[in-house]
Amino acid sequence: MKLGFYKQSLKKRIQVLYIFLAILCISVTGVGSYLFAARSIQGSALELKQGILNKSVQVMDEHLRHIVVSSYSLMLGESFGQAMKDVSSRNSSHYYQNLSLLQTSFDQLKLVEPLIDATYLSTPIGDLLH
Repeated sequence: MKLGFYKQSLKKRIQVLYIFLAILCISVTGVGSYLFAARSIQGSALELKQGILNKSVQVMDEHLRHIVVSSYSLMLGESFGQAMKDVSSRNSSHYYQNLSLLQTSFDQLKLVEPLIDATYLSTPIGDLLH
């Protein structure tokens, strides 16, 4: 190969070297561009994932706050207070009356926070469920 290269004319050798140099430069530029783009995309993807995670955490915190506020509002209601008086006195004769009174509060709980699918209140006189 070496002898064949030197047997060619100077013009041909210069052309071959220019072609080789052009291919080398294009290859180095391509590899450099690929590495730069890969690092840039990787950094952007990481930032995007972090942003999405932070937003998800904020949304979940907000939903949990709504659930806490909703449960407090349920406990402050008069129907809940009456039911707890019957529970503390172990009076199970008003179980269905208390269950009926609490249905409105349970419905309000579900309306305020759509993530609440069901409400379950376990008491010694029976379970109150909606």
